[in-house]
Amino acid sequence: MKKQLLLSGIILAANMLLLQSPAQARSSVLQDPELVEFDCKLTMKQAKKAIISGLRGRQWTHKVKKPGLIGGRILVRGKHTLWVDIKYTRTSFDIDYRGSDNLNYHVKDNGVKYLHPNANSWMNNLKNDIRNAAYDMCP
Repeated sequence: MKKQLLLSGIILAANMLLLQSPAQARSSVLQDPELVEFDCKLTMKQAKKAIISGLRGRQWTHKVKKPGLIGGRILVRGKHTLWVDIKYTRTSFDIDYRGSDNLNYHVKDNGVKYLHPNANSWMNNLKNDIRNAAYDMCP
């Protein structure tokens, strides 16, 4: 009886894994990095420079959309693309997911957004690089 229950459990678990779509298998909850306060008050020009420096350090491209808003894009292995918007002031910046290609983005029925886990890492690495670049500009 115990062997039969164990075998049934294993078969059930295997079927659940096989029925998952590839997007579900390699997805995690989308987590926009939290707003970051600079360690000092920068000029808008310095804040912009810190953001561009952080983007370039990880091979992101950028487009200045308007004062206080820069769009960033990273292309990984020629097939995975992530776009973000970076809003900034003299005292802080905030990175927001804008879109992606080939990163398993999907929204569940409950409204929770999912994305490939590497995309969350890329946004967090960018956040840290911008923070470090801004820190170097503080007196």
